[in-house]
Amino acid sequence: MSTAAIGQLGRVARAWLLPALAMLACAAAFAQEVVADPPGRVARLSHIDGEVVMAPAGTGEWAEALLNRPLTTGDRLWTESGARAELQIGSAAAYLDERTSFGFVELDDDVMQMSLTEGTLTVRVRRLGEKETIQIETPNVAVALREPGEYHIE
Repeated sequence: MSTAAIGQLGRVARAWLLPALAMLACAAAFAQEVVADPPGRVARLSHIDGEVVMAPAGTGEWAEALLNRPLTTGDRLWTESGARAELQIGSAAAYLDERTSFGFVELDDDVMQMSLTEGTLTVRVRRLGEKETIQIETPNVAVALREPGEYHIE
């Protein structure tokens, strides 16, 4: 191979290599920005009695709910006739009665926003953090829990 051919090959390689490296560097920087710390608070499915199914966030497929499974934003639960479920969520607990459709709209360190579209939910709040908000959305109303206590919503 002649010196001119080698020089031409080097120029072609640099013409492709430098933009490719720049794109990789941009992709790595973007990936670092997108990945955020996971929330310090998740829910734990602490008790199941009867048939309880769940649909993880981003899916429409329902499967048997597993005891002690962590739940977070976008996860949904359904309790069949005669079934019950209990969730531990930091200093709060949620109790789902039979034939209840429940989901987390948002769950992170400061926000617990739940959805109750059908059925009965009892929420027991032991303490509320200074910046913490707890809200339950139903088809007809949204309920904000502003102080510790036990709340029963049908």
